[in-house]
Amino acid sequence: MPTRYEFEHGWSESALCAPHESLRGIVHGPYVGWTQYTTVPVTRREVAGTIIPIILNLSSPYRIVSGHDDATRSVVLHSFAAGLYDTWVAVEGARESQALQVNLTPLGAHALLAVPMHELVNRVVAIDDLFGARASALIERLVNAPSWRARFIELDQFLCKCLANARPASPHLRWAWDELANAHGTMSITSLATSLGWSPKRLIAHFRDGVGLPPKTIAQLMRFDHLVQRVGAQPLVQWSTLAYDCGYSDQSHLHRDFVEFAGCTPVEFLRTRLPDGGGIVA
Repeated sequence: MPTRYEFEHGWSESALCAPHESLRGIVHGPYVGWTQYTTVPVTRREVAGTIIPIILNLSSPYRIVSGHDDATRSVVLHSFAAGLYDTWVAVEGARESQALQVNLTPLGAHALLAVPMHELVNRVVAIDDLFGARASALIERLVNAPSWRARFIELDQFLCKCLANARPASPHLRWAWDELANAHGTMSITSLATSLGWSPKRLIAHFRDGVGLPPKTIAQLMRFDHLVQRVGAQPLVQWSTLAYDCGYSDQSHLHRDFVEFAGCTPVEFLRTRLPDGGGIVA
């Protein structure tokens, strides 16, 4: 059953579905399908994180604007995948939009896409460039499907076929990723390399190819992601306590990460966060 919520400039409905069990470790969280209508164009500012989102668009294209201040930070695409970003990203949509989203883990994306993940860092790429003609055929089937359930089944079948030809992740890299994730990014990168019997340089090279960003940046993003989840679960936020619990040296350290990874202060984040948790109003 779709969940509907209303906000200042319109409404949005979303439906969720768990992916096939064979995609565990490849897909992060449930599939999400949504329909949104607004009286004015609304921009969502997505905070930096450790997932690779794929947007399968059934409506108007999106403009994606990176928080990096450079000449190539803005691009317009219909359906796309976004690599890991080390800053926030603004997504500008039309007043009416409909799409499906599947979030891949970086190691899952590396397996399915078969590209060095550093090539996708701070970039969005049209899915045709990643999946070829199969992507266009998938979008056509999704558009013609009679329900969200039918669309989720199509997506499941597509990803399972891709998985059949995927290369498995390096067990050493998966172990390193899991260790960092279990520690919410608070583990020493030096001790991580030592545990593997690797030099820090070798660890960085493996993360560059299989994840995209160096392990130190991934650790920062994991810590920030844990912080954002904790913020969403608390009715009243005690920032100093939260900073300590999430491994920050102090509250000002936490504040700097919000500005860098979310493009706003912690208070602004709380004030503008959307009810579905999918980004913040920009």
